[in-house]
Amino acid sequence: FSYSKFPSIQLGTLSSLLKAQGIGTQTYHFNLQFAHKIGVPLYEILCEKRGLFGEWLFSALLFRNNPKHREYPIVFKPIFEDTAREAGCSISHLEEIARSIAPQFLTWCLTSVDWSQFEVVGFTSTFDQNVASLSLAKLIKDVYPDVRIVFGGANFDGEMGLEHFRAFPWIDYVVIGEGEQTFPPLVQRILLNDETDIPPGVAFRREGQINFTPQETLFTKFSETPPP
Repeated sequence: FSYSKFPSIQLGTLSSLLKAQGIGTQTYHFNLQFAHKIGVPLYEILCEKRGLFGEWLFSALLFRNNPKHREYPIVFKPIFEDTAREAGCSISHLEEIARSIAPQFLTWCLTSVDWSQFEVVGFTSTFDQNVASLSLAKLIKDVYPDVRIVFGGANFDGEMGLEHFRAFPWIDYVVIGEGEQTFPPLVQRILLNDETDIPPGVAFRREGQINFTPQETLFTKFSETPPP
C-alpha cells in the first residue's frame, strides 16, 4: 500500500543508479494495478488505515493457518467498521478482498511477468507493504529458484531487517540501511557470479548462518546521484 498519486522514490533512485552503471532494470508498481482492481477510492482509504490492516488483507497465502489471521477481524472490529463506513462497502467485502481478491492478485503478479528474465528481483517495503511483498517473493522463488530475492526499505532497517531475514528463508539478501551505496555493488557481484565478497550493509547467509556487517558511513553523494 502506497498512495497511487505518489511514485516510489526508492524504486526510482535505485533504478537510476543501476542504469548509470550499465545495468538494465525494470520497475513494477503493482500497487497501481491493485488500486484499479479494488477501486481507487477504497484503496486510498486503506492507505490511511493503521492497525496493520493492509498487511492482514494480503496475509492469506502465508498465514491462513495462523490463529491470529482468523482473530484479526474480531480484535480489530472497530477498524473494519470504520473502514467499511468510510468506503461505503460492507465488512464482508473487505473479508472477501483478503480471502480471494488479494491472493488472486498476487497470482496475477506472478504470472503476468516472466520473472526468469531477471537474475535479481528486489522489493522495497514501507508501512503496509511487508506481507504482500513477502508473499509475492515466495511465489517467485518457488517457481524460479535461481532468481535472487533482495529486500530493503524502511521496514527492513536495523534489527527488523535481520529478523525478517531469519523468519523468511526465501529471501537471499537484505539491504539494511541506505541502499544507494550498497545495492548496486551487490547486484554487480550477483551478475558476475561472485557472491563471495558481499558489501557492508547487506545481510546474507553462509553455511546456514546469517552474516551482516553494518555500513561504516552514511551516503552523502547526493549531487552525484542521477535523478529518479
